[in-house]
Amino acid sequence: MAKLTFSVMLLMLCTGALSAFGAQDTSDWITYEATQQKSKQAASAAAISQEEAKGPKSRLIFLGGGSSKGDADSFENDDTAWSLGWLQRMAGKSYSLGFDIAGEGTMLDSTWGQNEAVDQGFSINFLATRNLTSTDSFAVDLGLLLGARESAQDCPRSYLGYQCYADAKPKTEYEANFGVIGFVTFKSVSVGFRATGESTQLTLGINF
Repeated sequence: MAKLTFSVMLLMLCTGALSAFGAQDTSDWITYEATQQKSKQAASAAAISQEEAKGPKSRLIFLGGGSSKGDADSFENDDTAWSLGWLQRMAGKSYSLGFDIAGEGTMLDSTWGQNEAVDQGFSINFLATRNLTSTDSFAVDLGLLLGARESAQDCPRSYLGYQCYADAKPKTEYEANFGVIGFVTFKSVSVGFRATGESTQLTLGINF
């Protein structure tokens, strides 16, 4: 009887020891898995940071100026064209998105008592560029421009000196505006071009 009791107690002791060892082993495995997962996440975040750090800064503001394609002899505006724009490189991506505003093309103005007077049009445009090559201090980007440009303004004549009769808002007509843009960047300075159906411009910008 004493031997049986001793055997039972020994069996229970061994079972408890095995259970404790198994629990410790499982806990260690869970801890190991969690550590590995955190290491992978840290490595992924570091890779993204390095990708974002590669090449010039991610934001660009630029100013453009150049020639109009209008012909004054054909009742088209030929004033010097201009543009002002912004581009933002998308985090971890090879493309940038932005917009610009510009004075370009011909707008026929029938306000302020005029009758289809030739004036410069105003455009608002969406920009999308893709990076073609990039190093720590150099980058080349090429993209497209798509927007809308004023083509005419009209309203009833005012006899009291207003732009329109009863100081009303003029009716404005728009046409599609499209073209190509490109930038060559060295460190914080970008030079490029902007070409649409209405103007051809050179651009100068700052990256920050």
